[in-house]
Amino acid sequence: MAPAAGKLPLRDATDAWLADQHHLAPSTYSRYRSIAEGTVTARFGHLPLSKVTRPLIRKWIGEQVDADVPAETVHKNVGVLRRILGQAVEDGRLASNPALKVKLPPITTAEMRFLTLVELRALAEAAGTDAPAIWVLGVCGLRIGELIGLQHKNLDRRGGLIHVVRSVTVVDNKHVVVRRRTGSAVWCPCRRPSRR
Repeated sequence: MAPAAGKLPLRDATDAWLADQHHLAPSTYSRYRSIAEGTVTARFGHLPLSKVTRPLIRKWIGEQVDADVPAETVHKNVGVLRRILGQAVEDGRLASNPALKVKLPPITTAEMRFLTLVELRALAEAAGTDAPAIWVLGVCGLRIGELIGLQHKNLDRRGGLIHVVRSVTVVDNKHVVVRRRTGSAVWCPCRRPSRR
């Protein structure tokens, strides 16, 4: 590694990393860009890559924890920094990635609670004209973006099935249609439960 290689400011390394993320889904890219240009650059952008050290990263993690930043957010912030520095290693600007193997706060997951059929029926009835959407979300387990992405041709009314092939997400205040990456469709049974 040339001595001058690590003198590149992290801000410039961030720009180079973002320019190389063309493989990401639009929503993922937008989230990464927001963290990279905001949180990461605000903390380390002025520093040369060689000055972004493991002790400095540990201190940054501690500052986030002390400021009651949720553990999930700390993981995402450090994850983006790790990716930026990882590309700097690949490009020969750093010998190793100082963001690897740093200790992160534990993520505690809350137990998921699901509506009972009685609760789902009450919610659907309260929703009025939006009741079909409530039934689809509650019975089929679709995400809201998958529901918004449905088209008439995706509905098999005779078989009571929904063919989920795309979703709609908001990226930079614009609706973006994203086709499912799996390349295969998912069939969801969607018959309204009887009142028995």
